[in-house]
Amino acid sequence: AIAAGDVVGARTAVESLGEIVADYPSPAFESGRQVAMARVLLAEGDASGAIRELRPAIKGWRDVGAPYEVARARTILSRALRAVDDCLARRIQARRMDRSGGRRTSRCRD
Repeated sequence: AIAAGDVVGARTAVESLGEIVADYPSPAFESGRQVAMARVLLAEGDASGAIRELRPAIKGWRDVGAPYEVARARTILSRALRAVDDCLARRIQARRMDRSGGRRTSRCRD
């Protein structure tokens, strides 16, 4: 929905996902919900809110052993950090992505 520009529809879908996660709790489901909510928040212009969702999501994906999902969440985190212009945090995130084999999505301007 976000790719099609339907942020309202995406938020509705994430809220429905939250209900499912509440009924069937698991670390992976919760991490998936957090990443989805972060994407919605980022599309709505709330990069700080997206960052708050992504940090525990990355930990959750790491805890369940899902390196691909960790890398995807870190990519979104990098975009959110760029949106709030947090250069130091982006550099740290870039180093983590390098170590995990991920692709850098942004560079800091010095």
